[in-house]
Amino acid sequence: MDAATTDSTSDRAPAGRPSRLTRRSLQDPELTGMTRQQLSELTDALTPALEVQREQVLRTRRGHERLVAPGTGAKAKLTPADRILVTVLHLRKLATMDLLGQLFGVTAMTISPVPW
Repeated sequence: MDAATTDSTSDRAPAGRPSRLTRRSLQDPELTGMTRQQLSELTDALTPALEVQREQVLRTRRGHERLVAPGTGAKAKLTPADRILVTVLHLRKLATMDLLGQLFGVTAMTISPVPW
């Protein structure tokens, strides 16, 4: 086998195993329906509102304002950017909640309550 043949096959996943998907591959314009720049701009525009919304949900759950500084307690399992990407992929009907959960390393229950 020559070097060219070896190099071309080393980029593929082993037979029977899916290649590993990355966040970047899930942001592909063919999947999202928008350029990476547009997705980035959307994420930048929505992230502050998502943070405010999350804090309101936590405040409602606690029943009062927070007593300690932000950053303590349980961390969100999905970043705001991931939540936006999950929503875009789901709204484009590209994946079920179960599949999105597997792709993002969380359960479908974590994915499904992404509020909008």
